[in-house]
Amino acid sequence: MTISQKDFPAFADVWAKRFTRANLLGQLAGIAIGVVLAFLTAQIYITSGGFWISEQRVLLPVGYVYEYCIALLYALITLYVLRSILISVFLNQLVQRAELHMMPFHPDKCGGFRPVSRLGLRNQYTLTILGLNVVLLATMTDHYLTKSTSLKELVIAAAFAYAILGPVVFIGPLMPFRTGMQHEKNEWMREIAYRVRFELERLRKQIRAGDVAKEDEEFIDRLRKIGAVVDELPVWPFDARTLRRFATAYIVPAGVAAIGKGLSVLFAWATSK
Repeated sequence: MTISQKDFPAFADVWAKRFTRANLLGQLAGIAIGVVLAFLTAQIYITSGGFWISEQRVLLPVGYVYEYCIALLYALITLYVLRSILISVFLNQLVQRAELHMMPFHPDKCGGFRPVSRLGLRNQYTLTILGLNVVLLATMTDHYLTKSTSLKELVIAAAFAYAILGPVVFIGPLMPFRTGMQHEKNEWMREIAYRVRFELERLRKQIRAGDVAKEDEEFIDRLRKIGAVVDELPVWPFDARTLRRFATAYIVPAGVAAIGKGLSVLFAWATSK
């Protein structure tokens, strides 16, 4: 990726200021959302029987520790999601000002852009923690707590947030590169196709004259192999390999919930015998 030396200083200065403001606002928003959700969680748990965090509608010491962890979890997830969205906007504007140059034979097999792919996947891996927390909340609600409308609404809201935020934080950093990667890949394929066509027309004349050398065959074979390498280059975010990794991380909470439900059913069936 190359960007004009004339444009880069102003662009970097603008985004340095934006990230500074965003970090401050994100921390404040994260703290506010974390505190509010922790408070609502405590109220719902207490009114639903308290479970292990309270006694006689009063939080136990372990309850305060639990609430602190809940507040910290939601605060960090809020900050992380906001930063992911901002990074996506930053990358979109960066790509608009830069020129992408894919390298088909780069060791990362992504034309040199694997770090961006890792960014999207790590965002999803981090958000998977939210999904697992939703599963734990739903499990405790189903087995240990007195079911209430507020508790069900909290579980549904958390599940809905995970369902929406998962694709957003994954696709966001990758989508700005799609057009550039597609253009670069098409250019490579077009150049290789023109070269192969030229060589085949030349070989056609040599075949008629009975003058085909082994070097000509080897050159055509090398062009075909280069074309195969270029054809395998990903175009984010909808290439099969990246989508498989995303889907694996995205459905982990659902898989954990399904396994837990299956084990509980199996255990109930075994104990009834």
